[in-house]
Formats: sequence, C-alpha cells, structure tokens
Amino acid sequence: MSSMRLATLLLASSLIVMAAAAIAPALPAISYHFRETPNIDFWARSMITLPALFIAIGAWASGLLVDRYGRRKFLISGLIAYGAFGGAGLGIDSIMLMMLSRVGLGLSVGMIVTSTTTLIADYYSGQERHRVMGLQGAFAQIGGVFFIGLAGALVDLYWRAPFALYLLSWLIAYFVYRYLDPSPVVQRLKNEQAFPERVSLVLRGYRFDYYALMACGCFLMIVLYMIPTHMPFFLERRLEASSTEVGLSIAMLNLFAALSALLYKRLRLWIGCHRILGLSAFFMGAGFLLFAFAQSKFDVVVGMVTFGCGWGLVIPNIMVWVNQLASEARRGEAVGRVSTAFFSGQFLSPFFFDPLFRLFDPFRVIFFVGLSLLVLSIACIFWSVAYHKAQKTSSIP
Repeated sequence: MSSMRLATLLLASSLIVMAAAAIAPALPAISYHFRETPNIDFWARSMITLPALFIAIGAWASGLLVDRYGRRKFLISGLIAYGAFGGAGLGIDSIMLMMLSRVGLGLSVGMIVTSTTTLIADYYSGQERHRVMGLQGAFAQIGGVFFIGLAGALVDLYWRAPFALYLLSWLIAYFVYRYLDPSPVVQRLKNEQAFPERVSLVLRGYRFDYYALMACGCFLMIVLYMIPTHMPFFLERRLEASSTEVGLSIAMLNLFAALSALLYKRLRLWIGCHRILGLSAFFMGAGFLLFAFAQSKFDVVVGMVTFGCGWGLVIPNIMVWVNQLASEARRGEAVGRVSTAFFSGQFLSPFFFDPLFRLFDPFRVIFFVGLSLLVLSIACIFWSVAYHKAQKTSSIP
C-alpha cells in the first residue's frame, strides 16, 4: 500500500510539468488550424505561458482551502478538473474557448501542486520526507521530457491527439481515491481543534526565512525560464546552433536536474537547507558564466549540465525547508504561497528579460545573471550563520 501511495503522489506530480509541455509540439499545427484568427501565433504561444499565471493564482487560493477542507479531496477535485480543462482541446474549435480552457487548466494545476506537496509532508517525515521530495523533483523533470516526446509522436498522427494526454489525470484521480488515506495531520488537528485561523503561518521567529524563500523561488524560476525563451536565439547567433542541438542541450539540463534531485536526500544528510540553496545558486551561476564565455557547442552542453545539477536541488530543498518552517495547521497555505512564487517567476520571466535583451548585449545580460546567482550563493552562507543562531531557541528539527 505504501508503494502505491508513493507512486500515486509521484504520478500526480508529473502532471504539473506536463500541463505546458504536452501541447508544445502541437503549436505549429494549432496555428495552422486557426490560421484565419488574427495574431494566431501570439495566441498559440500564450497557450504555453498563460497557465503559469493561473497556476500561481490557483496555488495561492488552494493553500487557503486545503487546510480547512482536506488535502485528499482537493487533490481529487484538481485532477478531475485537470482532465476536463486539458482534454477540452480534443473538441473545442474556437481559439478563445481554448484559451479559457487553459485558464481552467492553470487553476487545476495550482490545486494539484499544493495538495501533492502538502500530502507528502503529511505522510512522511525526517529523511523519508527528504527522499520523497527528491523523487518528486526528479519525476517532474523526467516526466516533462517524456511527455514532450510522446506529444511529438502523437502530433504526427493528429494535431489534437496530445490533448488526450490530459485525460490521464482521471486515472490518477482514481488511484488517489483508492490508495491515499485522508491526511493523518488533518485528522489529528481536527481532534485537537487546532483550526488554521488560530495559529500563525510559520513558526515564531522565522517569518523572514519564509518570505526570503518565496523571493528566492521566484527569482530562480525567472532565471530558469530564460533558457527556453532566450537561450536558443543567443546560441543560434553566437555558435550557429541548430534547433535540434539546442533541444538536446536543454534535455541534458533536465536529465542532470533529475539526477541531482535524486541525490537530495543524501546531500541533506551532510549539509543544511541554507547551504544546499547556496550550492544550487553556485552551480546555476557557474552554468550561466559558461554560457556567456562559450566558444563551442560542447561548452554550452557543459553549462547546461552544470546549471541542471544546481536547479535539480532547488524545488525539493525549498519545499522541505518550507514544511519545516510552517505550522502544521497551515502547512497547505504555506506551500501554496511558495508555489505561487515559483509560478509567478515562470510567468514573469519573459517580461523581465525581453527588455534587457533588447537594451543590452546578450553576453552582458547572461554574465550579469550568472554573477547575481554567485552573489546569492555567498549570501546564503551568511544567511546560514544567522539561521543557526536563531535555531538554538526554536523547535525546528
């Protein structure tokens, strides 16, 4: 039963990345089908970016509700909505209705990401929680690569076929109903009448740490999404890299991010969350500096691998950290807010970098981002010192 519970949580987590990835290969076909629509290329690209905004909104709202109405029920509802809104593309023949379905998809992903992460924290503790959070991060990375490849094959059969992938969520909803028990934490808190509105969001003395984590998560996600949105153009002009070569290099990033996420539990045995965040920022910054000074395509691959090793640790580390800081009665809300910060960064990334790439030389922008990440890495060392002084009087394990 415990193995099926873990498998169900990981399958649900894989849907988070799939939300945008599943239709990416179908965008040219969607543009062609709706070619009579004005600005169709813009609308087609927005089908990828728009859900991120509503994931951020949905995660925040879900965080307020899952602590009161139960994580398991909320996860099942999110999975059913995910299949309904995502699969709507199989029959919708209006680009505006399709955009509305992407809004609903984003809100449902917000429900899923908050519920799954909170349930992992409820079901597991200590080193086992670290292991499962690492598996969740790895599953999300591998799932993204798998679903993009599968969607590409389905597009060759029929342009609407990738939308059928979203219906997998209904099968996972059954698994949640069958194999996941109601949260033991929620049941215990109800018995103790420890209602969310009666307790603080995070443990006393750690509000700065919590909001600093939100800021770091947003910033690192902004940086991450610069790679698929701007790096292909930079590499094409700098090294005359083909689309296939760019795609393979980004796949290397995802692969090594998954591998580093799998190592999170082992790394957590040796160093604390602050230093892991600093290590992540260091590898990500080193990757960007390798991009900036790349003289060959091999240098780019090394940069992607280096960046991936850092990025793979970010989400499991921040989620473990947040669950240490959060009050049990408001764990879902704490996770929801951090998830909102992450997906806000995904949505804001093009708005942040587009003006910079227009105003400055791409080398300078990429170099500055790498330098900023190294500064963050150093800041984490000082943050760690301050945190451990405060920890002496806290109850955080």
